[in-house]
Amino acid sequence: PRLMGGYPNVSDLAPTSALAKFSGNKAGTVYWAVTPITSGSVGAGDLINPPSYNNDIVKSGTTTLTGSGVVASAKLDKLTSGGSYYLSAVFVDAREDQSPVKVISFSTPDDTVPNFADGYPYLSRITSMSAQVTVMPTKTCQLYYALLPKGATAPTGDDFKAGAGAIPGNLGYGSMSVTKNTTYSFDVNNQPLKELESYDLYLWLSDLEGGKSSAVKKLSFTTVDGTPPVFNTEPTVNKIDKTSVGLYSNLNEDGTLYWVVVNQGEEYPKPLAGQSGAVDLSSDNAKLQVSSGMNALKSGK
Repeated sequence: PRLMGGYPNVSDLAPTSALAKFSGNKAGTVYWAVTPITSGSVGAGDLINPPSYNNDIVKSGTTTLTGSGVVASAKLDKLTSGGSYYLSAVFVDAREDQSPVKVISFSTPDDTVPNFADGYPYLSRITSMSAQVTVMPTKTCQLYYALLPKGATAPTGDDFKAGAGAIPGNLGYGSMSVTKNTTYSFDVNNQPLKELESYDLYLWLSDLEGGKSSAVKKLSFTTVDGTPPVFNTEPTVNKIDKTSVGLYSNLNEDGTLYWVVVNQGEEYPKPLAGQSGAVDLSSDNAKLQVSSGMNALKSGK
C-alpha cells in the first residue's frame, strides 16, 4: 500500500479547523494524527495505536479508502488560530501491510485583531530635523504610518490604504509588511522637520486577508533645539548712570543671556593655568567663565 502523490493534503483552512484529504493505490485504512510543529510528527506505531500518554496529539483518527484513487476526507478541529501543525498519515491494507509515513505541514489563519504590543509604539529618537519610531505588532500584517503637523485632521483606515495623496499635508507616509512579535525602527519623515516644532504621528495596522484592523494610534512629539542661539540684536549699552549700566539685546530663540563686568582693559577671560595669550572667545573656557561669573566684578543672567 502507498498514499498517492499529493496526499495527504489540507484544504478549507479556517482559524480553528481544516479539511484533510487522503487517497491511496488500493482499499485500506488511513491512520492520521495532527500535532503542533513544535512537537514533531508522529511515527507509524503511534498512528496505528495512539498512546494514552501522548498529550501532543491535537487530533487523530482513521479514514477508510474503498479503492484505488478514491479520495476520502476527515474534519480537523480543535486547532488554534494562527497555529502551525504537522499532519502525519500511514496507509494500512487488509493484510496489515503499511505504507511509509507521510508528513505535511500546514498553518491556520490568524483571525485575531492586529494591535501593538504593550509599550509600543514609542518614539525611539527625536532630533531637530527627524523622528524615529519603534513598533512591535501582535500579528503579522501591514503597517501604515503618516506624519502630520500638530492639530491636523487624523487619517482614517481608508485614507491610509488610498495612499499618500489621500493624506494632504503629510510630512511622511509609508507602509510595510510586519511580522508578529518583531520590532521595527524607522524614520517617519520624508523631508526635514523644523526644530522646536510639534507634530502628530499616526500608525495603523491592517490584516489585508482577514479584513481586521487596529485603531489608529497617535503619537505626538516636538523636535529638539538643534542649533545654537544667535543674537538678533548684539548686546548694546543703552543707559549709563553713576553706579549702573543698562543693556538690551535679543535672541533668535528662547535662551539665557549671561553677562560679566570687568575693569576696562583687563584681560578677560583669563587663560588657564600654564597657558598664555588671549583666550579664544568661542572656547569652552571662555563660555564657562562668563556663565559662572568667574574672575568678574559683577555677573548675572
